[in-house]
Amino acid sequence: MLSQPSAGRADTLPRCYRQRQVTTAWESLLIGLQADQYDITSGAMDITPERQKQVVFADGWLESGGVVVVPSNTSIKTPADLKGKTVGALASSTFAKIAEDKGATVKGYKAETDGIQDLINGNIDAEITDAIGAGYMIKSANMPLKVLPDFVSHIQKGFAVKKGKPELVKAVNKALADMIADGTYAKLATDLVGFNPAPKDPIKSIVQ
Repeated sequence: MLSQPSAGRADTLPRCYRQRQVTTAWESLLIGLQADQYDITSGAMDITPERQKQVVFADGWLESGGVVVVPSNTSIKTPADLKGKTVGALASSTFAKIAEDKGATVKGYKAETDGIQDLINGNIDAEITDAIGAGYMIKSANMPLKVLPDFVSHIQKGFAVKKGKPELVKAVNKALADMIADGTYAKLATDLVGFNPAPKDPIKSIVQ
């Protein structure tokens, strides 16, 4: 099981599954999954049609979106102002593509925290990242940054599993459903980010 801090819990899977956590770079997540280096990713990966061709996602477990993070004293007011600017984003992420489509020069990072630090240091003009992660980082560390009010994307996120493991996908879906039903999910999420981001209409698995 590949783990990302705060993205998954060690007890998400039923007890019949023994777990070993592996840490890897974001851009090689799916490569490692296809190579059987781990069985499932617990990072907050966007569920996109392109990725659904490569892997099977468990039911969507988090609903969020991309936002633009800028210095508190910036002249950037809307996402349209990113044209011609240098914008950071996680390498190989959907956010990097969004920045490119906005006409920005994209600087890719292996970790979103590296991009945030570059933004604080004045090395980039903005960063596109997940709304939940951005809000948590800025609030918890009292960073001199702010989030623009307009979303640049809206997406559900899910755990990715290599095709051909339907029983694992079903087990994850059941564990998630149980955590949502008994209030565990809401409590964990609210303690961490201040609200419950569980999708009201989760994208369902296409089990293969």
